Amino acid sequence: MTACGPEDAGTAADDPSPAASRGSSASAAPSIPPDGGQAGAKCPQLAAGHRFVYVTGVEGAMNNVIARTATLSCNDGVHLRPHGPERTFSFSPDAKMTVIEQHGPKLRTDKTGPHTGIAHVKQCADPNGTSYDGGQARPQQKEYCNGGNFYDVGLAGGTITEMTELPVIQ
Repeated sequence: MTACGPEDAGTAADDPSPAASRGSSASAAPSIPPDGGQAGAKCPQLAAGHRFVYVTGVEGAMNNVIARTATLSCNDGVHLRPHGPERTFSFSPDAKMTVIEQHGPKLRTDKTGPHTGIAHVKQCADPNGTSYDGGQARPQQKEYCNGGNFYDVGLAGGTITEMTELPVIQ
């Protein structure tokens, strides 16, 4: 990994998970009910170029996202589970970012400052604030974190161009 970019993060084509091999849907974000669905529920489809990830951290001035691939299971309700090693993904400053706030999903459009989508991801992946890089200011406000850290991400190579936080469906 270089100081400014991630290691090779691969593409959905090299992800062996069943979710990555599904066809695309009209909507970028899959529709996962907040209650996790019922047994035998129809499995959500990912859009082409998207995958599920479990975020473990955000680091560096370039806001590299550290995450594990997540697999989707719909045998007994809808469940996401992280698997495999952590990988580093670049985060595009122009990425479309939707997070779950206390009153539901919200598109975050700020590009800088404490109200960006990536600031939400960073704080929720590290709720105790123990992994902030040297010289970075700690957030002045506490983000509402739903506790899942699962996201549907759109990728162009190893760069996240779209990121949608998913409800807890464990």
